[in-house]
Amino acid sequence: MDTKTEKKENLLLTLTRKVMPKAADWLHLVLFFLTLLALDFGFQYFFLHLRVIDQNEYLLLRLFTPGWALVFTGVAAVLPGLLRKLWMAVVGGAFSILAIVHGVYINMYGKFFSFADMGFAGDGAAFMDTSYLVIRKLLLLGILLCAVLFVLCILLTPRKCRLRFVWGLPMAAAGAAVIAILCGTVLGADTVMVWDQHTDPSFLYDNFSDDQANMNMLGLYQYTFRDVQNIVTAGGDITAEERAALEEWVAGRIHTENDMTGLYEGKNLMLIQLESIDKWMLTEEYMPNLYALKQDSLQFVNHYTPAYITAGTFNTEFMVNTSLVPAQPGLSMSVYTDNTFSNSMASLFTAKGYTARSFHGSEAEIYTRGPIHEN
Repeated sequence: MDTKTEKKENLLLTLTRKVMPKAADWLHLVLFFLTLLALDFGFQYFFLHLRVIDQNEYLLLRLFTPGWALVFTGVAAVLPGLLRKLWMAVVGGAFSILAIVHGVYINMYGKFFSFADMGFAGDGAAFMDTSYLVIRKLLLLGILLCAVLFVLCILLTPRKCRLRFVWGLPMAAAGAAVIAILCGTVLGADTVMVWDQHTDPSFLYDNFSDDQANMNMLGLYQYTFRDVQNIVTAGGDITAEERAALEEWVAGRIHTENDMTGLYEGKNLMLIQLESIDKWMLTEEYMPNLYALKQDSLQFVNHYTPAYITAGTFNTEFMVNTSLVPAQPGLSMSVYTDNTFSNSMASLFTAKGYTARSFHGSEAEIYTRGPIHEN
């Protein structure tokens, strides 16, 4: 190296060249690869208690992390100096921030972050408070340590980096091959949407509705890739075969008449939904009026609500009014303002000459409730 080039490099890199002259050109790439491994595997370690599948049975899925680390490092290796630094800064910075967001999110909502949740950012901002921003201190320390190592990688990057296609491209290709093989084998099996397969990796990956299972199964990098892929491909029309299968299933569930038919004919309907309440409060002593109403009412005790971004209250409203299950993440609630719900309870009662009214103790803009309730 000439003297002019050496002077333009930072002190850390200059010292590295003096101590390890032969390693100075590639040390930053090795450190970048190892830091990527440490960030993902370290992040997964903090959430071992959330695992819902047998990790010993699917140890191959641990290869997603080194696979992505190879891809990221291989791409860095073929980029020239400035672009290489920028690439490492973007990759390292983005995933360090994502890891922190996931750590805060799991404490706030009991779930990992999804980019689909951004569709509800406006609703969540209305209730946001700094007291919610809590993350485990040891986890935060580990993420910050990895962030420092990413900065170190950038500082150790030579000012003039020759393009290393000879081994950079094979490295990235090898990582991509590992990822593709895992997706096509372990996660690529055909699945049927039945309850006893809810812990099957291919079922979880295909539906991507269980964030905890997918995070501890895939790791930070593959989870992020699948999350983005799920959003990009969401909202497509179902195929003719899927529609036929769905119509056949629905036809088998329709009951024209049963023991409940006509039970409340000619009566008024009051549907009361509580945002959140402990069962011990709904007693004759504490809430006598609501308790008396409950005793003389029809109770549905086998009700389950999908908690997309923990919006269980709104999802329940939607389900009991329409008999439909809300779409999973990736679809904003606002899309329902353009739909026609002629079979909803409000529409059916109105068609029979009733007056339908809806009351809610919050702003109509939250979850776009105003126009959705009108629909």
